[in-house]
Amino acid sequence: MCECYAIGGRFIGADPSCEVHRDGGYIDQIEDLQAQLAVSEARCKAFQNALLPSEDTEVDYTGLFSLNVPAVTDVGEEYMQEIDIPWETIKKIMKTISENADRICREIKK
Repeated sequence: MCECYAIGGRFIGADPSCEVHRDGGYIDQIEDLQAQLAVSEARCKAFQNALLPSEDTEVDYTGLFSLNVPAVTDVGEEYMQEIDIPWETIKKIMKTISENADRICREIKK
């Protein structure tokens, strides 16, 4: 048992020979922050991958987006025709979102 002290769960002092608390009680906080950083980095990577045109994203996104546009049959009847958004257009949208995200990140780092 170490000679460390805590009141109400808050660290207030440490025994220098204690392996757990000799750093001032910050080991757990550092480990928590490292875990949060790992989750954030994984999430960021997932977002980046979702915005990079690839075979995977083409499969995921093609046919997912569409527009309904007025059309007319050969006999003159009006109806709404569903038109899929082309992959080339989706790639342009992905590029714009990615560029805007990069710009925002650069501004935050300033």
